[in-house]
Amino acid sequence: MWVAQLNMGDNSDRVSDSTLYEQITIERKSGVGWHKGITVALLDDADGNTYVMKGFELGLNPQYTYEDFITQNGKNFTMLPADWSFRVRTLEQDLIEKPEGGVATLVPDGFF
Repeated sequence: MWVAQLNMGDNSDRVSDSTLYEQITIERKSGVGWHKGITVALLDDADGNTYVMKGFELGLNPQYTYEDFITQNGKNFTMLPADWSFRVRTLEQDLIEKPEGGVATLVPDGFF
């Protein structure tokens, strides 16, 4: 997996202060990618958009590893909005996300 770093600094529009499951945009020029064969976590919204889980925070007292989280297959998402779903998928080809015009769309969930 390739990684992008989100530096929010003292910005009052922090991702963690955002409303869960509502789109927010950030300025970002770098892309994010996953290699073929990697298992990814996906959220599908009611409008047919699919979001790839890019962040996973273990915190100070981790309850599970990323692998444990994936094998739960969405059971941890107990409060998804209506008509949203969680799924896991093993990629059949590389997936590269590049922000359009230097703007990336994020959807905060209850695990960030």
